[in-house]
Amino acid sequence: MELYEKIKIRIDVLRKAAGLNQTQFLERAGIDRIHYHNINKGNTRWNTDTLQKAANALKVPVEYLFFDPIIIPSQEDQIILSMYKALSTEGREKVLSYIRYTMGEEGIPHLDDFRKE
Repeated sequence: MELYEKIKIRIDVLRKAAGLNQTQFLERAGIDRIHYHNINKGNTRWNTDTLQKAANALKVPVEYLFFDPIIIPSQEDQIILSMYKALSTEGREKVLSYIRYTMGEEGIPHLDDFRKE
């Protein structure tokens, strides 16, 4: 796979992970829609300015688009993440506490802490 194809995939994965559709991503990045379409079709290559805009919009260092591995979450992982994001701050803290407990990082929490209110 060519580097430009890898960058395209990394950006797409990061965009989705950030909860952005393509239009939102392009607006945030300040990248012209036609230019982006041409990049994705292979008619135009990424340039340093466009890569930096994409990285800024995704809130990652530009180097991340080249070197850091991207782990594509499974469908189950995506469901778990979306459910977690829907929780209140208190709910998230309870989930994290339970995970720490199951991994042996904390003492035993009280069962009532995990019951839905």
